[in-house]
Amino acid sequence: MSSSQTHSTAYSGFLQTPPTLYNPFTHDHLLHRLLRRRLGDKLFAELKTSFTELAEEAVSPEKLRWTNDSNRQLPEVIHWDGWGKRADILVTAHGWGQLKGFWAQSGMLEDIYSRRYGTNSRTVGFTKYVPPLPR
Repeated sequence: MSSSQTHSTAYSGFLQTPPTLYNPFTHDHLLHRLLRRRLGDKLFAELKTSFTELAEEAVSPEKLRWTNDSNRQLPEVIHWDGWGKRADILVTAHGWGQLKGFWAQSGMLEDIYSRRYGTNSRTVGFTKYVPPLPR
């Protein structure tokens, strides 16, 4: 390396910009085709707005912060307390608890187990769990 080239550091040199996430529902045209085929045009049209809103919320800055928090602070089980007594305490990140609540409010499991949409209930529930696509 010549003397005119500088090394990259954590603060200078090559810094990669993070990807911007698209709405995973509106930008996946294959998913739309598959859902129309599986659910039918009427049910797809009925659910399209709720799928779009949920996917947009899933890639919101708040949800991404929660995801980042839960990925940085992995769950841990504390088996013993400081005095040698059995404790068995599960410690999770704040973001993990928030995401758990968010997905519970989404109705994903409710759609699967309540059978509200008959034979399409599992398809509707799992559609709510589409991972975000990078831009």
